Amino acid sequence: MVQLQTIRLAQLLLLGANGALGALTVDVEDQDSIKAAASLVAEDLMTFYKGDEKGEVPGILPAPPDGDYYWWSGAALWSTLIDYRNRSGNTAYDDTITRGILWQTGAGDDFMPANWTTTMGNDDQAFWGLSASLAATTGFKDPDATDPQWVSLAKAVFDEQTSEDRRVDDGDCSGALRWQIYPFNQGYNYISCE
Repeated sequence: MVQLQTIRLAQLLLLGANGALGALTVDVEDQDSIKAAASLVAEDLMTFYKGDEKGEVPGILPAPPDGDYYWWSGAALWSTLIDYRNRSGNTAYDDTITRGILWQTGAGDDFMPANWTTTMGNDDQAFWGLSASLAATTGFKDPDATDPQWVSLAKAVFDEQTSEDRRVDDGDCSGALRWQIYPFNQGYNYISCE
């Protein structure tokens, strides 16, 4: 079942989720054709992003009840655009990517902003840490020196998720990473150690 959902998601991304790219044509033997098609997909993806508009929150896609996206989806968007930029050389979204990621770093520069406390899981935080890691490993320009750098953001997530505080401390699943970060969140005791 998961595989069918993954295939459907891939179809939506490739064909353009809002239908605008339904007629996308790509010659896989031609780099310019590939880059042109990827540019159209990136442009279409950005139509979902409202974070740069007045009154909206930078870094995230519209969340329920106004949208269908969760906090981690913003990190997936930025990772996708960083990968696109790395492969295409298109720097058009660089400022938006940087602003979006940095806005969600939280007070501890560890991708734990207070406004997501009630739903934040280790997997959500990991998506943001991986976006910072991808930025660092692809040579995406570091933010200004007054802001946290990509490596330090990724390291903060790694350090937190490998700490004993995030792990199950006893029983058959001792050492397993919990799904949720905070004990008051539903799913804190949901652990898969098989």
